[in-house]
Amino acid sequence: MESWNEVMVWLTTGGSVGLVAWFVSWLLEDYAWWTNFKPQTKKLLILLVALIIGMVAQFLMVHPELIVSMEPYLDAGVLIVVAWIATQVAHKADK
Repeated sequence: MESWNEVMVWLTTGGSVGLVAWFVSWLLEDYAWWTNFKPQTKKLLILLVALIIGMVAQFLMVHPELIVSMEPYLDAGVLIVVAWIATQVAHKADK
């Protein structure tokens, strides 16, 4: 993806479900409070968060001026998250 608009399109066409599911399986499954939820509750929460992400992405597509004004912050956020994920992968490899 070459622009934030393409990311928004991806999020509104189902990417948000994949993003949320990956986040849950990668991060939240290690926490007892999350594993204590019933499977149906987990499914509903994943769907609700994915819907919110998709709706926000759709809103931003309708208002591209907001994407332009947020772009430097989005870029910085992505770099920070990618660096953090890299450190987590490296840390797991050291164990």
